[in-house]
Amino acid sequence: MKSCQKRHINKTLNILHYLEHAYKYEGQEWIPSQIIAEKCSKQSAGFTRSAVGGMLKRWREAGIIESQLQPGSPNSYHYRFNPQGLKGMRVSEFIYKWNTMSYAEKIAFTSK
Repeated sequence: MKSCQKRHINKTLNILHYLEHAYKYEGQEWIPSQIIAEKCSKQSAGFTRSAVGGMLKRWREAGIIESQLQPGSPNSYHYRFNPQGLKGMRVSEFIYKWNTMSYAEKIAFTSK
């Protein structure tokens, strides 16, 4: 449990499940990090725009999140969920698998 808390797995799951829900039920629109932080902070504290961006950077590299630079701002992104990146898994399964893979396995997994 402590290692999960240190890696903020609960916050990561919260953000990714929110983005998945928004993708399924609200359409494929781009969501600003500030909105993601506001929605997720209702369930637990510690969400800021920069914290959301930092957490989602890792999942952009994994391929389950897409990002787009916000017009008129050099460092603010909008995000949306990319279900094709899950490769048939649920979000929680994907996170577990990604966190337990070696670097070489991650490279091979994303290149498929």
